Amino acid sequence: MALILDQSYYGSDDDYFELRYGADYTKGGVQFIPTVTANVGKVTLRLQKEGTPSGNVWVELWTDNGTGEPISEVGQSNNVACSGISSVALSDVDFAWGTTYQRVAGNKYWYIFNGDYAESTSANIHWSIDNTTPSYPSTLYGRVRYATSVWTGQVAGNSQCFNFKEYYDDTTIVVSTAKGMPLLIY
Repeated sequence: MALILDQSYYGSDDDYFELRYGADYTKGGVQFIPTVTANVGKVTLRLQKEGTPSGNVWVELWTDNGTGEPISEVGQSNNVACSGISSVALSDVDFAWGTTYQRVAGNKYWYIFNGDYAESTSANIHWSIDNTTPSYPSTLYGRVRYATSVWTGQVAGNSQCFNFKEYYDDTTIVVSTAKGMPLLIY
């Protein structure tokens, strides 16, 4: 199995989202459209720890509601312990997928960053944001969810983007044959 980079945005690190910052930011996410129908292989986020949050973080795969908001969780990565995330500098943290989840080419999805440590204004995990010159497609969104379960944040074309990389498992690519029947290639 090889992991192939499909969608990514890595710009400047001039801002960040603080996961579980007090009762405010309970989740954060980035919208993407895969170019290949295949299983999620790995997601990489640029993160940094502040203080000593005790618990785990993970990435969830959500479907889009058609109007630019996450609607339903359909998959989740393996956990990453907060203790293993650098507090010195932003660094790439890989989230592996122990269970297979297929994303379909051309559909809009979300990668949502979540965690289970206590809400705090001084002990949390930061996800890097390019707040200056993002070039990821302006038709896609980045959002944060507040304790009220309302998704809010930037809108399409805004000048912010979460830094992320999204890989698929090349042994699970689905293509269509001339007769329109799916074919799984190994």
